Order: sequence, then structure tokens, then C-alpha cells
Amino acid sequence: MAIIRDYRQAGLAESEVAMFEFADKLTRTPYAMTKEDLQRLRQVGFSEVEVMDIILATAYRNFITRVVEAAGAELDPYLEKLDAEFLDVLDVKRDRPGAV
Repeated sequence: MAIIRDYRQAGLAESEVAMFEFADKLTRTPYAMTKEDLQRLRQVGFSEVEVMDIILATAYRNFITRVVEAAGAELDPYLEKLDAEFLDVLDVKRDRPGAV
């Protein structure tokens, strides 16, 4: 849960924090990505293949989230049984205003 709440304060390795920072920026402000963002991943030890994996995994997760939201998909009944705090941390919306 600590990683989900605040990865910067979760005691992760520098490379893991850099990966999460990159993914967070790509998710929230993709128009602001720079060559320096890529260079940071390389500086903390990620190979070119690993950098591409990080990019693709982040983009795929964003793609799927947007498809699900746009389609108004219902939350899987299994997820409804999970702890409410856990779902909130994951940003899984239930009974959200304007939900399809």
C-alpha cells in the first residue's frame, strides 16, 4: 500500500522511484515529456529495452483505462469486495458522478 499511496516515500530504490516518476508524468502530462525524462531512466540503470518496456506498459495501462472509462464498463464484482481504502488508493471509481 505504501507504494501506491506515495512511491517517493515508500523506501524504493532510486531506479524504481525514477520509473514511477516517468510513468506518472507520462500519464498525467504526456505533452511535457522531454529527452531528459528518458535520460533519467538510463542514468539510474535501465537499458534501452527496459525503457521501452516502461513506456509501453504505461501507455497500455492508460489505453485500457480510457477504453474502460469511455465504454462505461461496470466494476467487476470481485473488485467490489475489496477494501474501500485500497480501491480509493488505486483510483477505482465506484458510484462516481457522471459515470456511464
